[in-house]
Amino acid sequence: MASSGPVFDGYMPGFILLGVAGLLMYMSVIHISVTFPARAGLLLAMISGAFDASGIVFPAYGWIYDAVGWKPTDFFWTYTSVPILLFCGNFLQPSESFEWASDDVIKVDPPGNTPVEEDLNRSLRKIDSDDTITPSLLASASSSESTPLLTPPPEEPAQGPSHGSAPARLSARDRYIQSLPVTEQLRTPEFFLNATWIFLTTVRINFYIATLAEQLGEMQGPGQEAMKESIVSVFNVANSIGAVAMIVPMGLIDTYPLYVNFLIQYFVFAFPFAVLGLVPSLPVQYITATLGGLIRPFMYTTTIQFASQTFGFKSFGRVYGLQMFVASLCNFLQYFLSWVALDVMGGQFFWVNVFLSVLQTAVLAFPLYLRRVSIVAAKTEADAS
Repeated sequence: MASSGPVFDGYMPGFILLGVAGLLMYMSVIHISVTFPARAGLLLAMISGAFDASGIVFPAYGWIYDAVGWKPTDFFWTYTSVPILLFCGNFLQPSESFEWASDDVIKVDPPGNTPVEEDLNRSLRKIDSDDTITPSLLASASSSESTPLLTPPPEEPAQGPSHGSAPARLSARDRYIQSLPVTEQLRTPEFFLNATWIFLTTVRINFYIATLAEQLGEMQGPGQEAMKESIVSVFNVANSIGAVAMIVPMGLIDTYPLYVNFLIQYFVFAFPFAVLGLVPSLPVQYITATLGGLIRPFMYTTTIQFASQTFGFKSFGRVYGLQMFVASLCNFLQYFLSWVALDVMGGQFFWVNVFLSVLQTAVLAFPLYLRRVSIVAAKTEADAS
């Protein structure tokens, strides 16, 4: 971008590289949080905060440009120091990969499982295709043996260095999914529901980002141009530093089960954001803009934590990367919706926002599914004890 001029337009290849490399760089540092599962939520919140806070560079440049007229080419030449520092930082990385010391912590037992464990895995697998667990199956799980339901993970690894605390005892469902090959993991409800949550959340917030100025223009009256610009600035700041402000709340919420995290994300942030976005009042849009800046880091934190806990360290990069890839492809829907609002409806965004708000309610199937899985697992364990 810094070398752009009348002969060469460096912005197009620059934007393409930025779009492709941004996610790859983000995914690479996420593994640090997976390495320390006991603090995964807090670490993810900090990484998301740093990732989004870096965006303050661009509104800050806008303020500097308005004040002193700093040319974009000079800005990008200065910004080249960032990839240079990143390149040098690679040589400071440890020589060995971060990973849990022993696979025994996350793998299910080899084919010699006890009858109780086999019954539990079989009953949990039925969740994929059946809403009920038969009483006879539960009875067999409780009467076959008195062996403990799950073998406790070893407190100390048998061999190899350890870079983080051993994860807390995984649920039987997580242990079962992590025992599957990646191709089988991609067929589980957990994969599709997590990908759907990412897609519906990102398409909602990306549509808002792309059309914020137009939506505010629809609401503004005479003499309210300054308020419109102020709301855009509030969103830019909230989108950049809101993730930093969310580190402590997300760290506290991390103490609850993941389905609670998803419900909090929806009812505290996404639902009010959708409802307030329909109110044709500029003062109300200050709240909408603030909520919009907080949704994305919360979404990244919860979905990444779920993927790492459910699919395991070894499969995480491929599974979550594919989820993000699918969500990114589906996000082309926002351009169609923009065309509908601007060209078909003559610049009226109300009904498009209503459609997106109704569509996003589908994400509630995810925490409800997770809650049902936990109830079935608890009941099976209680009957087996």
